[in-house]
Amino acid sequence: MPLYGLCGFRGNYECMYARCLWIPILLLGVGAAPAKPRAAQSVLLVYHAPPSIAIYNSVKILKSQRGSYFQVCGFSHGYCGLQELANGRHILIFSVWDLAPAKGRKKVPAADRAQVVYLAQNVRAERFGGEGTGDHVLVPFRWHIGRTYHVAIRSWAMAKRTAYGIWLYDSFRHRWVHLATLSTPTERPPGLISGEGSGYYAFIEDFHRDTISAKQVRQAVFGPMWTEGLHGRWRVLHRAVFGSSDARWEARGHISAKVFGDRIRLATGGNTRQNVPAGRVLKLRHIPTKIPIVLRRLPQRAR
Repeated sequence: MPLYGLCGFRGNYECMYARCLWIPILLLGVGAAPAKPRAAQSVLLVYHAPPSIAIYNSVKILKSQRGSYFQVCGFSHGYCGLQELANGRHILIFSVWDLAPAKGRKKVPAADRAQVVYLAQNVRAERFGGEGTGDHVLVPFRWHIGRTYHVAIRSWAMAKRTAYGIWLYDSFRHRWVHLATLSTPTERPPGLISGEGSGYYAFIEDFHRDTISAKQVRQAVFGPMWTEGLHGRWRVLHRAVFGSSDARWEARGHISAKVFGDRIRLATGGNTRQNVPAGRVLKLRHIPTKIPIVLRRLPQRAR
């Protein structure tokens, strides 16, 4: 199945990676590319960790184009990232899926839907549908090339639901900004951001797909990703599986991944040359022994 069967955009800003079911597919890398590919391949990093209640990651975007998505924190019930829309506008998006996603936005019973708990000023929320359903929040955010951004998502129990709060670090004021909290019913005990064996992930995607976009380079540096365990202990995820999408209309062989100390650079499109095969395990060259200062400042709970 090609990637577009599992990942769709709504209004140029919605990306749906259907609960990580795409991971085995992305790692296969089979099929032949057409003569004139419409888009650059998506490239991603997949991490695994024990049950967790929070995740943290950073991203430094090095090259972007209109129609780019840089996904920073992905987990079993949602994801968050930075986008450059087709009109050049920049936003941050945070999405959480319903308990039982449906093809239509109105087919999910109210009790099974994701709900908005809190929104900061100038943040709006709306329902989405397609390959899954849920709620997402859209934050106008003018991010810049070459600047590092820190994102954290924390979960906690809220009756029989799990709440997911998202924070963005303000590097100028040296504080975390709570942007939103969404909640959803979960099959596992409430309060976990992901269970045992669940994948955490980050990726780059070209969603412009106008043929020209396949010739444009998108590049970013991610990590290191950290997760907080059930007893409040943070651990760095020092191994990641490199993967790529498999749509026949994508340009093949123009993807790369490279480890730099405790970070990993992903690139796709244009004159990028593939340097590692899909499925390769990448290991950090430098494994941090201390929790980052910004992470120590992350609030424990929120609204």
